[in-house]
Amino acid sequence: MEQPLPHVDRIHTLRPMLQKTIGETSGGSTNIDHDQRANIQPELVQCPRQLDTTPPYEWAALKQADLGILPDQGVGLDDSPVISGNSALHDHDPGLFPAIHQPSGYKQGIDSFPRHNASSIDTKLSKVNIAWSRSNSLSLPLGEGELYNIPRLALEQKPISVYYTSNPIRRHSMTLALEGIKVLDLSRTVPGPFCTMILADMGAEVIKIEAPGYQMGMLPDQEKHAAYDYLSRNKKSMALNLKSAEASEVFLKLANDADVIMEAFRPGVAKRLGVDYDTISKLNPGIVYCSLTGFGQDGPYRDLPGHDPNYISIGGAVGLTGDQEGNPVIIRAALGDIGSALHAVIGILCALMARGKTGKGQYVDISMTDSVLPFLSVSLLRYFRDSFMPKRGWPSTAINVWKTRDSKFVSTGLIEPYFWERFCRALGREDLIPHQRAKGEKLQEVYSAIKEAFLTRTRDEWFQIMKDADTCVSPVLELDEVVNDPQLVSRDMFPEFDHPTEGKVRQLGMPIKLSDTPATFRSFAPLIGQHTDEILQGLGYTDQQIKELRKSGAIK
Repeated sequence: MEQPLPHVDRIHTLRPMLQKTIGETSGGSTNIDHDQRANIQPELVQCPRQLDTTPPYEWAALKQADLGILPDQGVGLDDSPVISGNSALHDHDPGLFPAIHQPSGYKQGIDSFPRHNASSIDTKLSKVNIAWSRSNSLSLPLGEGELYNIPRLALEQKPISVYYTSNPIRRHSMTLALEGIKVLDLSRTVPGPFCTMILADMGAEVIKIEAPGYQMGMLPDQEKHAAYDYLSRNKKSMALNLKSAEASEVFLKLANDADVIMEAFRPGVAKRLGVDYDTISKLNPGIVYCSLTGFGQDGPYRDLPGHDPNYISIGGAVGLTGDQEGNPVIIRAALGDIGSALHAVIGILCALMARGKTGKGQYVDISMTDSVLPFLSVSLLRYFRDSFMPKRGWPSTAINVWKTRDSKFVSTGLIEPYFWERFCRALGREDLIPHQRAKGEKLQEVYSAIKEAFLTRTRDEWFQIMKDADTCVSPVLELDEVVNDPQLVSRDMFPEFDHPTEGKVRQLGMPIKLSDTPATFRSFAPLIGQHTDEILQGLGYTDQQIKELRKSGAIK
């Protein structure tokens, strides 16, 4: 017995309004220029929602559309739809399915992390996404320029969201930088996932191979955790118990046509599990296999456990950083974790480039401790050249942190003489200009003078003064100030996305700004094992075989 299409709340039916406002054009499409847009936008805002008035249909057909949507514009779910200039909407039947819409501010596809020149961006609808609950959803691809039949979902429960996602494309041939690269990610904590996040943002297909059950750092509310877990965005998740022979067999099948494997086990663990480089490279000689560990695959510390504080201590970063009494202090910025992740990205990309020349993959060995050392480049150079040993807590007048009247802080980086001169003039202490390299008692005198001067104004007042003087003084920002800093916000470093259940979600953006193949946000982090069945089916497993694997505990 046929049932009507489920009631879809918060969906705007745009087509009838467009027809009423500006009429039909040839080819079943509606073209809106900038002048017309100004006239129709108020009516669109008042457009009624789609209710249970749609006749029962067994199928809904939707033709893929090319929408010239400007960044941060779209047809929204929050009663503020916007059609950009020169847009074309192609509906197969406006009465058959809710009209094309895009959540307002939903940057998944409309806006990638870097800002774009609007004149060079098109948007192509790629998927229709329907969610009935946090864990029950369906994503259907839209055919390339063809009608795609979407089965009517005769469910009693109405969807909580229906939206279309799209990929920003450059006219004439947009492709993602790492599109076509398949990555299997066995890592768990920050360094490995950060590395593969970059690969995924740049277009690689990344499959997280996760152990069934709770993961370290996961919130009890897994759906909320996934909404904010930007380290896992744009990835798929497969739950495999690699201690099971059946699961290992599945992994080897996956590895057979993979390009990259990332693992961060302690040395020797991958071999015990049967997923090490020697095993995989015999099946797939083109594999680029990256092991990211605390101390690398050799050396006397190879088997020691550790975390970032341990690696930055042995790597010398903590030894360079101290309080005024000369005591070393832990650096909360994860230099070892993120430094090793970035070096892993570089190593993987170099190995892929080399494979293009030799036809063979290779092993990439990354140590978190090794990755700290490049941050010490200047100190190491001076030590090798001059045997110079920096002292913690020494009262540098050029490079330091200074307290201001409001008990906040500014930092100075006054290396060049001209920056020092501008600084002294802006500080109102021109008499200090000759003493940039002061030593002994004079150093203490200059240091005290600067310290006292900074206490006469607030942090923000000094920043404005020094900014106007064009010298190297910056405010020391707390985390809640960092995420709202106008410079960082303008660089899209904290993009905001509309999540179907969590609402507006902010994440870390991409520091790498590519002009033609930018990083994109395509999906939130998956739940553990969300794509297990899909991936197994792609490997040729039947439903019965999948059921047996799940019963044996090999998969979740």
